[in-house]
Amino acid sequence: MKRTIFGASMLLLLGACSQDHSIYEENEREKAIGEKIFHELSKEEYNNVAGHIVAEGIIEEKQTIAFLIRPPEGVSYSTLKQNATDGINHVLNENDISGYTIEIKKEPKW
Repeated sequence: MKRTIFGASMLLLLGACSQDHSIYEENEREKAIGEKIFHELSKEEYNNVAGHIVAEGIIEEKQTIAFLIRPPEGVSYSTLKQNATDGINHVLNENDISGYTIEIKKEPKW
């Protein structure tokens, strides 16, 4: 269920990032990249990081992809952060996208 909600929110977020909403091709590309990032982060190879993401955002003007993650008991934050960074970079490189900064932070304890 978390994956579905995360995937849907990522698609909506990526679709909303286009500065000119009349450009259908850009929106479709953003949706496709969002799906690929989510799919990549759901893989065992990246320790299913997608299941531990509690918030996400893309700031088009600053070219930033940001995630807030909650590491489960027994899994280090640094490992999840590195896995997420590797997965996102893999998708960006595979799709010849450059210039984005990746910001990943640990969810604060309330």
